Amino acid sequence: MEGVTLKTPLGKILIVESDGRVKRLVLNADPKLDLLPTTPFQRQLVDLFERYFDGEPVDFSKIPTARQAKYSEIYEVLQEKVKYGGIVTYAELAELAGLSRRHARVIGNAMAANQIPIIVPCHRVIRSDGRIGNYSGGVKWKIYLLELEGHKIQSGRILKRT
Repeated sequence: MEGVTLKTPLGKILIVESDGRVKRLVLNADPKLDLLPTTPFQRQLVDLFERYFDGEPVDFSKIPTARQAKYSEIYEVLQEKVKYGGIVTYAELAELAGLSRRHARVIGNAMAANQIPIIVPCHRVIRSDGRIGNYSGGVKWKIYLLELEGHKIQSGRILKRT
């Protein structure tokens, strides 16, 4: 297992990979940790993330990732259907994944268990009332990522839905 760190406007992230597949992405990584890319795959990851944090729409869905068994189908639907700048409610994502809208809590659990945020874009999943909800990396990260992708947020709510 290898990794690479990347400086972002909110601090360092750590991307852990093995055999050319991303296994984990850690937001708020140890600022002292400094892992430079050593493989072509790691260099590609750094390039994609630098472009993303510069505000360029990047499609992370083609990055090979380790299967996150329990919720893998939900994650695949999220990656395929909710692209850069898009948002979806927990209930809407439940329907897209072939579940009832009443399974919004299952979607919330899946988002909380996501080990590969940004690549599996759980930051794009919001509450039905427009509130942004929680985020594994903290609400500050969720607000930053949504604003980076063009959304306007005020008092924890999406004002502009693109």
